[in-house]
Amino acid sequence: LSSTSGRPPRSPTDDFPRYACSFQDEDGRCIIEKDDDDFIMEHPSVFRFSIGQKIVFNTKHARLPGAIMHKVRSQFPWLEGSITARDITGEAGYYTVYECKFKFGSKGDYFADIERDVDEHIASLSTDPRTRLLDSIVQDCERSHLSYLADAYEIDIDLFRDLAIRRAVDSASYNALTWLQMDRGIDVLSAKDEDGNSLLHQLATKPNVPKFFRKVGESLQQRGYCEEDCVDFVGKSCDKTWLDVLSKCNLKAFDIVLSLNSGAA
Repeated sequence: LSSTSGRPPRSPTDDFPRYACSFQDEDGRCIIEKDDDDFIMEHPSVFRFSIGQKIVFNTKHARLPGAIMHKVRSQFPWLEGSITARDITGEAGYYTVYECKFKFGSKGDYFADIERDVDEHIASLSTDPRTRLLDSIVQDCERSHLSYLADAYEIDIDLFRDLAIRRAVDSASYNALTWLQMDRGIDVLSAKDEDGNSLLHQLATKPNVPKFFRKVGESLQQRGYCEEDCVDFVGKSCDKTWLDVLSKCNLKAFDIVLSLNSGAA
C-alpha cells in the first residue's frame, strides 16, 4: 500500500494505510489509515450482557436522541435501562455494541446506543462496587472512571491493593497502574510478584503489553513531551518518564517488551 499523500511517511504523525479491508456483502475494499478503535476494531466474540438484562449506562458516553440529549446528560450522569439489541452494524456511522431502552420524563421509552462494552460505558445493576472497580481495571478504563467508582462507593483500595495491582499488571493496564500510583498513592513501580519479578519483568510476559506502551507514547505525545521530559506518572518534580524508569529496572526485560518476541539481545 502507498500512503494517501503520495509519498512515504516522514514522521510518526504522518498517516499511512494500515489495513485493506473487503466488505462482507459487497464487491469493494476500504483502506484503514489508523490502527485504533475509531477506525477499526476486532468484532466482539462475546458480550457481557444479554437481551432483556437490566443495566445502568453512562449518559455522557451513550449516543442519545438529540431532542433530549442535553437534558439527560445534565440531570443524570447514569441512567437505568434494559438491553433491547446488541451487535448492530451497518445502520449508522458507528458500531453499536448494545441498544438500551430507558425512560425519561413522561413521553414513554427512548433508546440509547452504547459503543463500548466496558464498565465506563455500561454496567450491570447487580454487580457490587468492588467487582466493578476490579473489572474496570482489567478493561483499562480511564482514571476518571476508576476515581468515580472508588469515591462514589467509598471503596478503600488499601484493603485489596495487592489484588488491584495484580489485576492491573496482568491486563497491562496503563490507566490503572497510573491511577494506583498517582491518584491513590500506591507504589506500583516497586511492586514484585511472588517470584520476586519487578514490574517490568511482569509486564514483559503479558499479551497486552504492546497496548500499554502505545498508551505511554500517546500520553507523551498528548502532553507535547519527548521521551526525556517529565510525565506525571513518576511525579511532577521528576525528569524521568515511564520508559526511563522501567528500562533502568532491567534492560533485557525492556528489550523483550519492545521487540514483542525475544528482543534484540
